[in-house]
Amino acid sequence: MTINIPRRRWSTRGALGLMTLAISLTGTTCSSDPSYTYVDVHVTTTLDPTQLYLITSCEVQVLGADSGNTFGLPCIEKKVSADVGTFQWSSTAKSGTLQFLVRLLDGNHVIMGESTSDPVKVSPGNHLQTSVVVTGVAPPASADADGGTDSDANVLTDASSAEVSADTSNPGDDAGTSD
Repeated sequence: MTINIPRRRWSTRGALGLMTLAISLTGTTCSSDPSYTYVDVHVTTTLDPTQLYLITSCEVQVLGADSGNTFGLPCIEKKVSADVGTFQWSSTAKSGTLQFLVRLLDGNHVIMGESTSDPVKVSPGNHLQTSVVVTGVAPPASADADGGTDSDANVLTDASSAEVSADTSNPGDDAGTSD
């Protein structure tokens, strides 16, 4: 069995026109491509294994020349190790510096650890490296029965004591004295 496929004839002028158009579009695209600065960021942490077990997400916020960019790292719940990993950032900025703020969060989105890299000078056309060592963050103060924090309770107790002693030492107060 033979299948006949009709052939189309292209004129030389039409083919040249299409090739010229393709080359000019390709040339325009390539010449307008910016030079990128590539930064490999290695993330490690000093959190202990118990704290690492609680990590459910990892976030990066870019500061400096590319401010306003925030993204997540692929941190697998209950499987984050002290060597969190390396990610690569590419920047089209022509000058300035970049810093990377990394946060490790638990299931309630509480920050368990955070740190910022040293500034990296933007250098178009170059591949740079930096690192972030994420350290633990002090847990928030626990709430007591009245909704305040433990430190608030101490302040209230101290203030109450001050008021009582001020009331008992008031020389113009005749209450409590007998004639």
